[in-house]
Amino acid sequence: HGDTKNNIVYGRGLNPDGFAVHGSGVFKDPHGPASERYKLIYMGASINPNVDEWIAKNKKRFGDDMDPMALRHGKGQAKLQLSVSGHLEKKASPRISWISGATSPDGLHWTPIPEPLMIHFSDTVNTATWDEQRGRYVGYFRTWRYGRRCVGRAETEDYRFWPSTPDTVLEAPLENHPSDDIYTNAKGIYPNSNDTHLMFPAVYHRLDDSRETYLASSEDSVNWQWVPGGPIIKRGNFGDWDGGDITACPGIVPLSDNRIGVPLDAYVHPHKFPRGSESNFGAAGWATWQAGRLCAITADDYGEFSTPELVFEGKELSLNLKTREAGSVRVELRNENGVPIPGHTFNDVDIFVGDNIDWRVSWQGKRDIGNIANQTISINFKLQKADLFAFEFK
Repeated sequence: HGDTKNNIVYGRGLNPDGFAVHGSGVFKDPHGPASERYKLIYMGASINPNVDEWIAKNKKRFGDDMDPMALRHGKGQAKLQLSVSGHLEKKASPRISWISGATSPDGLHWTPIPEPLMIHFSDTVNTATWDEQRGRYVGYFRTWRYGRRCVGRAETEDYRFWPSTPDTVLEAPLENHPSDDIYTNAKGIYPNSNDTHLMFPAVYHRLDDSRETYLASSEDSVNWQWVPGGPIIKRGNFGDWDGGDITACPGIVPLSDNRIGVPLDAYVHPHKFPRGSESNFGAAGWATWQAGRLCAITADDYGEFSTPELVFEGKELSLNLKTREAGSVRVELRNENGVPIPGHTFNDVDIFVGDNIDWRVSWQGKRDIGNIANQTISINFKLQKADLFAFEFK
């Protein structure tokens, strides 16, 4: 409205197709040239195109790998128009959707990429990044399976051309209500890690028009698993700023006081609440955890488990753990045959009680296990009212 005191750096006027930017994601690209240090990915669209001509042109580039849903939405949105007879009628303007991109040297001044990156319909927050391990750009988008929203993945060496539409890699948890689906992916990577890939998906409960944030993880960015335990970010009380709807946004980052966090977008009203005269734009916030304590193996009463077989380097076993009242943690090391290693059994271990992010396990007062380094072992735990967040050899 003529006000220049804002921070809008990209929008309808810069989009070469003249259509609003939908579901945008920004990332810093250490691989690209300095002039393209920042990259933008989003869903663009064309209103009133010559559909047949547009499809024929892009088929030369993408072949048959064009999402039918992107073309199906080419039917457009119905609008009231005055007919020849003078009556108001609903008519749909043709519309085709695709994944668009832009580049920037500084995150402020953007140059649109004129050609579509991918012919795909993804009306959600789209995320992408440069994956150093794979040497490729990897993106996460919305896909659909049996009428339910899912998370899809695609990768490419050339940011300006994604040769295939996304493959579905994550669906709503099987134990959830049949009407649940995934609204956003909020893909990120744990701070200072290169292989701890995380998603904070907002699972949409159609049954009561609410969203909650769950956690999914992957070691290779391809194969994803839900972290058990249900939602990790829930709505607040009815009437609160986050009481109607809450969604995690992309970007898990280190914060002060040795904490990590993800940004939140929260609303007083449910997601599909009728948009009326009052504002429904939501409010921003944070969900935070102590660093290293995003999730844990938990024993509410008593439980035990064993790691897979492993070979380690180092001299001491460090645990990040916490016990509750009358709780304890015991540790045993076993050889490749599953036999307890003498001197490192449950009977020998010095039992832990308390709260420590770096407790060095000891057996009869001795912590040094360098004599069994580079051998195949497994670690066995007995937990009593305790949370085990991580283990590490040091």
